[in-house]
Amino acid sequence: MKVASPTGGHRVSGYQFTLSSAVSDKPRAYEAWTLPLQEGEEVQKMFPPSTNGPVASLGKVLGNRTTLYKYLNPRLFVVVSRTHSGASIAGGVEDATEEGGSTTDNQNGTNTPKKSTGKCAIRVLDATKGSVIYHREVASYDDVCDLHASLTENWLVWHYYEGAEDGLGSKGWRVVSVEFYEGGGVDEKTRSSDMSAYSNATLDLTVYEESFVFPHGITAMAPTMTKFGITSKDMIFATKNNKLQSFPRRYLDPRRPHRKPTSEEMEEGLIQYDPVVPDDPKRVISHYYQIAGTQHILTTPSLLESTSLVFSYGSLDLFLTRVSPSGTFDVLSESFNKAQLVVTICGLVGGILVVRPVVGRRKVKAGWYL
Repeated sequence: MKVASPTGGHRVSGYQFTLSSAVSDKPRAYEAWTLPLQEGEEVQKMFPPSTNGPVASLGKVLGNRTTLYKYLNPRLFVVVSRTHSGASIAGGVEDATEEGGSTTDNQNGTNTPKKSTGKCAIRVLDATKGSVIYHREVASYDDVCDLHASLTENWLVWHYYEGAEDGLGSKGWRVVSVEFYEGGGVDEKTRSSDMSAYSNATLDLTVYEESFVFPHGITAMAPTMTKFGITSKDMIFATKNNKLQSFPRRYLDPRRPHRKPTSEEMEEGLIQYDPVVPDDPKRVISHYYQIAGTQHILTTPSLLESTSLVFSYGSLDLFLTRVSPSGTFDVLSESFNKAQLVVTICGLVGGILVVRPVVGRRKVKAGWYL
């Protein structure tokens, strides 16, 4: 919740509800914690966890048979804030355009930010006591904090625009993938999903983080969700060139090695780190349709564990489709030979009908000659 303080600043506050029969028969809210923001900083967005579905696995088994246990605190949420500034911050890019101006990206057909006008901050907070689990700051451009985030289980993905630093590097869109694990390393288990919100161990976690160059700006994002949580997750992006794209989690794994993977890492399914997320047209799930004005993406399980339903909506178009991140492992393929299956079953049934009386007679004879 965004609250203005008496000094003119802003803060994020958490409230608890209590029911006291001595005061009132209705629940009353009182402030439980407060997180002061920096001077000139305002909350722009809040993102609750994207899914509350079942968690099939509490940890990730590594190639050397050790385990990283997922940090599954159910009280986490994401806060995106912006700090206004009249001057460009370090790492920003000065441009000849007027403040608030932009330039057209011919490749994507969209406006890309040019002038740094402040900072964007992303925080992951514990809703019960206001603890900061994760915090990063990036530059904001064109007086806009165009930052999107999605949190599911122990996986946080956020997307932003990055300008060149002092004329070096490259400008473009970035996606950051973050994973939270319990304890300080492998085989350390703190039972974060069942832990008391007031335990000091809620801050005992390990963070893996990696950034990638993303091919497009986006307007919304959401992870896939399945019935039992067994299927691997994809992240669905609504891009500014009016498409829906699905990227596997292994592409965005922050533990991807910066060298050739070892045999143990390959056993985990890790692939070598590539700073650029490939713009694969096969990952476009909106087919040849132009999905304009997408502002939100909803995902929900289907009756099949392999399949997740994806629905996008916004100011203009509605679009519904289905995706299978791990393939349709619970559906027979079109090339499956059903006739051969029927013939095989009929043959087995016929064999049973023929052999059954023979076996019965042999048992009777064996009983007489005992």
